[in-house]
Amino acid sequence: MIGGGTVMGLSNLLTGVRDFDEIVALAAKGDHRNVDMLVKDIYGENSPGGKLSGDILASSFAKVSYNLSEQRQQEYRKEDILNSLMFMVSFNIGQLAYLVADNHEVTDLYFVGNFVRNNQPALEKIHMAV
Repeated sequence: MIGGGTVMGLSNLLTGVRDFDEIVALAAKGDHRNVDMLVKDIYGENSPGGKLSGDILASSFAKVSYNLSEQRQQEYRKEDILNSLMFMVSFNIGQLAYLVADNHEVTDLYFVGNFVRNNQPALEKIHMAV
């Protein structure tokens, strides 16, 4: 339900980019931290109890929610938006796969299909989640 079609649809809505290979190429040049909220954006460098790194993702696209003026919307780079989108979808895929595999005591996971073909940003995030 969440995968390549989701990335393409949301990319079209958010950036106007509809070609999957272009989405991947732009995402690889972006930095999700410009649109995503990190732990340090909420707590500063020290999370409660000091257990969470400040660079951990707290919420996808959350920085954008605080800057909705039309002028501010123009300041977000397509590359950053697409990197965030790729992070959100890829991490979700990896996290769900890990949880289901763990629940069924599966030790080997394989990711196949066009979504991961030549898609280094997605593979990096999937591996983070697994």
